[in-house]
Amino acid sequence: MSNGGWGGSPNTHYCLLITNHWLPILHSPAFPCTILAMDIRFSVIVPSIRPHALRRLLLSLSGKLDDCDELLVASDFPPDFRGIEPADGIKHIPAVRSGPAAARNACIGIARGTHFIFLDDDTVAAPELIKAYRRAFFNRPEACVAAGPVSFMLGHGSWGRYFASQPFTWKPSVADRSASTCNLAVRNEGVLFDERFSFAFEDVAFCTRFSDREWIFVKDAEVFHEYPRNLPAFCLKYFRYGRGLADFRRIYTSEGKKGIALPDTLRAYASSAAPADFVRFTGLEIMKYWAYYLGYVSGKVIYRRPVK
Repeated sequence: MSNGGWGGSPNTHYCLLITNHWLPILHSPAFPCTILAMDIRFSVIVPSIRPHALRRLLLSLSGKLDDCDELLVASDFPPDFRGIEPADGIKHIPAVRSGPAAARNACIGIARGTHFIFLDDDTVAAPELIKAYRRAFFNRPEACVAAGPVSFMLGHGSWGRYFASQPFTWKPSVADRSASTCNLAVRNEGVLFDERFSFAFEDVAFCTRFSDREWIFVKDAEVFHEYPRNLPAFCLKYFRYGRGLADFRRIYTSEGKKGIALPDTLRAYASSAAPADFVRFTGLEIMKYWAYYLGYVSGKVIYRRPVK
């Protein structure tokens, strides 16, 4: 029987018509993400030491997760989950203050998602964050890592309002494989954080493990980050960054000397001339520089710990 000159079976023609008709709709931003990517299940992982800040983040995520997603919070206090939806997908993992790397690993150990989204407790998620990440992984299934922008614009009191009046947005560098775990999504491949970093730089070490994988920048997956509440908190923040850099350089310089193969990005960080180079690169002002440098010196001299 003739097929009208098309060639192939009638079923093939029907599939072609359906594909040509629906593909543009499937890739439309207006199409529901639940249908768009049913095989993508997110585990949103949040380590927390700040109850009030965590509550604000949870409210920004409420109602944004699909039924197949889950929200995992690691903290040493009982979080306030009242009114957060979906209630069935929320889990609390008791965690002592052993650092963000250990807290995230505790969550990874029980997570069921195909992909992880890492957030910090002093951020607020944009309404489209979950949908944006889901759409990005659906459109680019080969991608292993996705990262969104971080806008610093949340403040408290006169100190916070001063900084909040001068907001800026930090964008991760996909080309340099550099991102922050305050807004990062990765495919679940069983990769853990290095728990030797108890202050900072655990996200730098984590990202270098994906340096040879496909990365994407998702501009709609935005988080709003909180400024330090006062001057002591401001200085402490960068003091800890300096401590983290000292640990980072000591750990990976030691491994390099032992003949352990390091990714190029790790080797570059570990062999950098001085913390001042990193500080100038990030454009920090003089107060940040001294807090950062003092933290670095304390990590090198006062708090030096043996490398395991």
